[in-house]
Amino acid sequence: MEQAKKKSKELENEMAGENLLGKKILSIRQTLGLTIDQFQEILNISYQALSMYERGLSFPKTKIIKKIEER
Repeated sequence: MEQAKKKSKELENEMAGENLLGKKILSIRQTLGLTIDQFQEILNISYQALSMYERGLSFPKTKIIKKIEER
């Protein structure tokens, strides 16, 4: 039982980290004054992918993170 709680806490921490990245991506886009449509075109990714990154439901590949950092 204790091990299940530990695994659950590890998963929560991992998910929180992804959500922090999503919030950062959203913040960058908003700071630039861009819509999801505009930002996804700049990054050359789909609308759905960007939306999932911002909501913390998916994690972008390194090359996408680098493109975001360049903005």
